Amino acid sequence: VAAQTLGIPQSQVEVGHPDTALDLPFSGVNAQRTTMQMGTAVQNTCENLKVELTFLASQVRGGKPEEWKVAEGRLWRAENRFSFSDIILLLGDNALVKAIGYYSVPRTEKGSAFSAMDHWAPSAGIAEVEVNRETGEIRLLQFSVVADAGKALHYISAKSQVEGGSVMGIGHALFEDLVYENGQLQNADPFQYRLPVLKDMPESLFSSMLENEDGPGPFGSKGMSQTSIVTVAPAIGNAVYDAVGVRIRSLPITPEKILRGMGKLGSGRSGHD
Repeated sequence: VAAQTLGIPQSQVEVGHPDTALDLPFSGVNAQRTTMQMGTAVQNTCENLKVELTFLASQVRGGKPEEWKVAEGRLWRAENRFSFSDIILLLGDNALVKAIGYYSVPRTEKGSAFSAMDHWAPSAGIAEVEVNRETGEIRLLQFSVVADAGKALHYISAKSQVEGGSVMGIGHALFEDLVYENGQLQNADPFQYRLPVLKDMPESLFSSMLENEDGPGPFGSKGMSQTSIVTVAPAIGNAVYDAVGVRIRSLPITPEKILRGMGKLGSGRSGHD
């Protein structure tokens, strides 16, 4: 974000290590809000830095600040161009130019379920399954997901987030379950807590990102790192209903729950309505 806003190579941007004794008080951001909140703050900082640089250029090279502009990683006045260092070095050997930027979360109604939410992060998923009517076993044949990224700031890692989220969602939908008895967790080890493995993956797993550059983040971006997780279970649940007419309303969607829903097992905790 900083490199593109300033028009310089990424190799010229150095991210410093935070020091709570020196830096601004900041509680931090996490999850997909980082793109929106920290990314916007970085972009805002760089825009402020550009203003500061044009002001300094007018001081040491003449002219008015509005006669100067930052473009292509250079300072320009008419057809004359200068590197940032050309201007800063004229200020003295120990010159340091600073800029501060911020991002403020829009105010929402107090107590609202969407308080501190600055944008939606939508996605869509579709699943094709086979269900064995005798055993209740589910086989996921195909899964596709599209995440609305607005603009992918780093395409490879963003697309990998979408694909990784889909795999996590498959585990959430079909396998992962915390079992308690008398207040004690009974399956807190890798042999009993079932996670998806390679053989559980569908033969066809398709992922894509919608990039309309219509988000509120830098360059039209949106937070999208978790969007692909939440579509998996509903898509698989709807596919199971389409296949055998049983609506499962709790996760994971297990063969036992399907058989109970079909009336092939006795009464018990069914996990469906």
